[in-house]
Amino acid sequence: MGEFFEDDGDDEDDEDDDDNNNTDSGGGGGDSNNCSSGSSTEETIPLYWLSPEAALLFGFDHGADVYNGLEKLIETFSTVLQSWQGYATTNIIQFDNDGGLTHHAIFELRNKCLYLRTAYQIALEELQVGVKWEDCCNKAASKLAPLGFNAASNGRTIMKWNRIFRQMHQFPNPDPYVANGLKRKPPIFEIFPSAAVDMSNFILDKLDHFHVEMLRDY
Repeated sequence: MGEFFEDDGDDEDDEDDDDNNNTDSGGGGGDSNNCSSGSSTEETIPLYWLSPEAALLFGFDHGADVYNGLEKLIETFSTVLQSWQGYATTNIIQFDNDGGLTHHAIFELRNKCLYLRTAYQIALEELQVGVKWEDCCNKAASKLAPLGFNAASNGRTIMKWNRIFRQMHQFPNPDPYVANGLKRKPPIFEIFPSAAVDMSNFILDKLDHFHVEMLRDY
């Protein structure tokens, strides 16, 4: 069942800068009483979901309906997972106007969506005062492991993906040119990295009488 996903090589042992504060621990706001939410679920949910800590943890503005917002993100993750090109119908990743993602990039994206969707579903059911977000992520990793998914062996990798995703509710494009808004180099400079420097030096040395044909001959 998990064969179409592969480990994207992320190091699940990376240190988390905010492991010990409320942002990634969860349960830092509100109290243990329940309240009626205005979300589409119309269920009674813990007051934690109205706290600024919950908004910060999942990348929402203070005062936003975080519970309902997570439900919508779960739907977006599901869209990505329903078909190979499902990501193209969402805003889940920074797009390259010149083309889509590589096969490997799609594998990685679908892995991340699967794990975050599972962690968010567990969080909606269990996260409240006294329950840590890390616990939800560990449960997500444990739930998917028997199904053959091994991109995250523990919750720390999922927590890292959440910190990246929550910034804009979008993953950065794996292509560094797209992610950083850089103009792509001509293919010749990708194949011969030193060619740009060599050509520049050649032009500067002959700047007083340079013309394009000289560079072609060079």
